[in-house]
Amino acid sequence: MRLWVRRSAARVSLLAAMAAVCLVVGCLAVTMIGAVMLTQTPAVRDTLSHAPVRTSGVEAQTPVQDDRQAQDAAVHEHVASLFPGLDMHVATRVDTAPLKLSAADAERAGVASVVLLQDAPAIREAIRTDGAWTGDKDTVAIQAAAATRLGVKIGDDVTIPSSNGDVTLKVTATWLPKNPAAAIWFGDPRVVRGESDDAVGPFLVSTDTLGRFSTVPTVNWVVTPPVDTPAAKVATLAIGFDRLPNALQNDAAVTSSQVTVIGDGAQTAHSMQDAMDAAASVVPLPVAILAVGTVLALILLARLLADVRAAETALLRARGASAGVLVRTAAAESAVVSIVSSAIGAAIALAILMFAYGRMPSPWVAVLPPVFVAIAAVVVGAAAAFGAARSALGAAREAGRARSAVSAGLTVLVVLAAAFALWRFLTVSGTGEGDAAAVLAPPLTLLAAALLGLSAFGPLARVFDSIGARAHRFDVALPARQLGRGLGFFTAPAALIVLAVAAGVLGAGYQGTWSAYNATAAIAVNGSDVRVDTASVSPLRTASDSIDAPMYAALPGVTAALPALVAPVQIGDAKVAVVGVSSARLESVEPGQAQALDLATIRAELPAPHVQGEPVLPSHTKTLTVGMAATGALADNPGATVQVTLWLCDDAGELIPLTTPTSPAASSTASLTVPAGTGSWRLVAVDATFAGGTGTASGGWSLTKLDADGTDVLASASGWKVAPAPFGTSKAVGAAPSGVGVVPVPPDISAGSTVRLMPGDAAPPAVVLTDAFAAQGHAVGTDVNIDGDWWSVTAKVSGTVPVIPGERDDQSVLFDLPTLQRAVLRANATPTAANQAWAASADPATVLPLAQRASAAATTVTIADTAFAGRFVGSAFTGLALGGLAVIALAVIALAAVAAALLRRRRNEIVVLRALGFSAKQQVRTRRAELWCIAIAAGILGAVAGLVVTWLVAPGLARRTVVTAPPALPATVTVDLLWLAVAVVLAVVAAASVILVYGRVIRRQVADTEYREETR
Repeated sequence: MRLWVRRSAARVSLLAAMAAVCLVVGCLAVTMIGAVMLTQTPAVRDTLSHAPVRTSGVEAQTPVQDDRQAQDAAVHEHVASLFPGLDMHVATRVDTAPLKLSAADAERAGVASVVLLQDAPAIREAIRTDGAWTGDKDTVAIQAAAATRLGVKIGDDVTIPSSNGDVTLKVTATWLPKNPAAAIWFGDPRVVRGESDDAVGPFLVSTDTLGRFSTVPTVNWVVTPPVDTPAAKVATLAIGFDRLPNALQNDAAVTSSQVTVIGDGAQTAHSMQDAMDAAASVVPLPVAILAVGTVLALILLARLLADVRAAETALLRARGASAGVLVRTAAAESAVVSIVSSAIGAAIALAILMFAYGRMPSPWVAVLPPVFVAIAAVVVGAAAAFGAARSALGAAREAGRARSAVSAGLTVLVVLAAAFALWRFLTVSGTGEGDAAAVLAPPLTLLAAALLGLSAFGPLARVFDSIGARAHRFDVALPARQLGRGLGFFTAPAALIVLAVAAGVLGAGYQGTWSAYNATAAIAVNGSDVRVDTASVSPLRTASDSIDAPMYAALPGVTAALPALVAPVQIGDAKVAVVGVSSARLESVEPGQAQALDLATIRAELPAPHVQGEPVLPSHTKTLTVGMAATGALADNPGATVQVTLWLCDDAGELIPLTTPTSPAASSTASLTVPAGTGSWRLVAVDATFAGGTGTASGGWSLTKLDADGTDVLASASGWKVAPAPFGTSKAVGAAPSGVGVVPVPPDISAGSTVRLMPGDAAPPAVVLTDAFAAQGHAVGTDVNIDGDWWSVTAKVSGTVPVIPGERDDQSVLFDLPTLQRAVLRANATPTAANQAWAASADPATVLPLAQRASAAATTVTIADTAFAGRFVGSAFTGLALGGLAVIALAVIALAAVAAALLRRRRNEIVVLRALGFSAKQQVRTRRAELWCIAIAAGILGAVAGLVVTWLVAPGLARRTVVTAPPALPATVTVDLLWLAVAVVLAVVAAASVILVYGRVIRRQVADTEYREETR
């Protein structure tokens, strides 16, 4: 035993290098895997704590049963059984549908309805702002803003009709919510603003008061997960939310009618689970890189150890030591060194994780990496000792003159495995968690590319040998000869350098591609940095019905804002989402990284409308003065009236109606206020509604004046014609030969008759489809009939794109909004109001509260969310960076070990060269040139391999790990230059440091004139 201990002590430097490799690998492997595991629960908690209650939970609604206690108990029982191990929060609220106010109260307040809310348990989440709440029968506490809206104060009465008799409630208090975001309110805008959808409230009333109304109240259970939900319970959360609607619906104790479940809790839970699966699918990449680097480093150190022990091994074999004894001692030596050092590394990693995350990962995370390192070290050490023992007696010493840096058979095997895995990776949808081949595709492809790069060292060695044979300069011939004939000696450090550089390039490519794709996906789903959504699709009857994009454009921090229309429609049997936005101005609200949305195709295939004869109002017009007159019999009809609606459309496509008061048809003038628009307003249509008087078969009517702040714009009107489709106008009704008018008017106007006038001729508007929807039989050039709730148009397919901005569903179509609005006006009586505003901002988080305050009660404001995916996948990037750093460290250790071996093996060469007259400077330069050539050649090959692998797998990795992206959104390769620069600088500095020290040692050896081989 003492002999073997002394034998190990004699080679303590190489064993220390092996220990360093095992320690680094054990530490970084545990840190990488542990970080990914430990960050998932904080990511879940962060998501749940920041998400609005409508996003993190659900609300189940059904009429109140006779036995309310049994009804509540049944719901709580279902929640407990569907979400085992989770302390789900269930908040209960009992309210009514909007109830009509008395005629007097409605007229005074200008609102039609109120919403009642049972005081228990809601009163616990309310703060009294005035008066006192006693809970007496026929008393009410009104939400403070609702009280202001109604114009009532403490002591006033409010009367609500009911089939059981009118109920008069006395106002005794006003209130506001303690926390508007509390689960019980489920984001009800009335709680904050006092009104929504023409109904004010809520009115807090007692249970007895609520029972006086004939309307059956609705009970609402808001089910939300605990903020501290662990990552392991997210799957339980998703399954529970999926099953909750059916469980409640099928329980007679819960409902005897219908249960309605609203909210995005299930979608959020599934998104979190998908994000965790995506993060797990990335972990094999840095782990595999580190594993391959570890094996290569251990092989190099084992070979060097066997090489320096060659004389000892031969002596031991000559004295009777068997190969088995030598292999067992080498295995034991490797086991002791690797187990101790990797365990220390794992302990350091656990301390780091405990400090960073406050808790320990699963035990297998701390055990498996050291076990792998120990097994690899033992196998490699035993194999190297076995080979040395077999060749110790009578075998020629290896000169390292290999002509291939890697086995051709191994390369072919790995390339085939990588090709199969890559095929699965590119064809299997989803995160890849369930397909082992797809998950292993990135590391296998990287390894295959690295091996192919190493294969190039064979031809490169012949090139070096040829250069050495022809060169006449010593500082060229010697390093070229050494590299050409000693390739085998440099295989391991070259392989590690190739792997390190390739991993660095892949890391930079994946980080850059993921970041760009995540930002593009957020914009693709949200439409822009900030989106204001009215959450409804409604007819456009007054100017206030539209979204008013200029108001949001004027907010501080907003650089541009556009109106948008997003509505469900029917195309044939398919339910499709239609998106309308100005194609000419779309780029103003889309950031540069959103070019994957193919904005160029959208702009080219959806040209802005150029309609001749549309009067253009000067920018910033405030007042529009309209004059009109009748001719012929209509002018002589004293009872005939006319009401005119001017349809104005701005450059961004926001459409508004401005309606004049009803006035005598003979002659009248009206002054209309023009709101702010984007660019200039254009008069795109005029509706003239004739009524009263007696029927007439002749006569005409026309606009005689159209002044915009004193500027005449009517003179530019030309080519105006009757659009018959909207109101079924008879063909006998025609347009005035010039200007804007009707000649003759409808033959019978006594019951009212509307005529719409528009310039130009009807033509189907262009529409762009998603590639997926176009593949269902809608080829470019064909017509599609689009049917909305109260409008329809026939459009012509002009092109396709992978994704429509603002819509995640691939069953969607896109119009230029100004073109669509004109087409809808030409075919339908009532157009659809733009229901969204898309705004661009460099700081969306700052704009968010400003837009919320500027918005109407029921409007929701969202920003492009890039944080969700980052919460779950960010640790994978940390692991990838650590893996790359680890391989760089292993490459440096390998390069240093080779340099140390060269110093020992070529010590005698220095004496000979010095005797031949070569200076220390010349020898240092030639020896350094050898390592620089290997490092540079391996670096170039690694960069090429990394670029190829990045091009193959980075887009797929990005698509798999950004779970919020539309499935069809393309990903383009983008390199993170900062990541790449850091990796290159670290690698170059590390290699240069080793080579610099190597040269200094050579210089000292040259200066040592007393060295003699026989005394060594």
